[in-house]
Amino acid sequence: MSSTGGAGDFNISDHGWTLQSHQYSDWVQVPSSAIKSTQWFWSNLEDYCVPDCCGLGAYNFEHDSVRSAAGAPEFDFAPSLRHSDEERSELVSTFTELAGLLKEADLERVCVGWLNDIMSSAKYAELFSDLAWKVETPS
Repeated sequence: MSSTGGAGDFNISDHGWTLQSHQYSDWVQVPSSAIKSTQWFWSNLEDYCVPDCCGLGAYNFEHDSVRSAAGAPEFDFAPSLRHSDEERSELVSTFTELAGLLKEADLERVCVGWLNDIMSSAKYAELFSDLAWKVETPS
């Protein structure tokens, strides 16, 4: 990861993602494009509300809920909710890669795309690592 100028600007190499600092605040934002390929998962994981209102509180992060949202084979789904092993593998790869990049960024205040919550990059890294584990590990 290389700095691109200001104290809060970081360029995530080879991905085209940039953490943008905001002129009047001390937080940075990971653009939605960084997790665009996982949007289907987040839509399936919404349980309590929507992220525009409740941020991460909109999601159910229990193991079974994560596996179900990822279209795991042990759950009986409507055809529109089924996802292939390849799609789940891509989901795990994206989460694992993003977790590593956010951990390396070591920033205090980060907002990731449409998830609409601000916390440290280390906490987001922990969240994405946990999700990757839950998606690939049967409950």
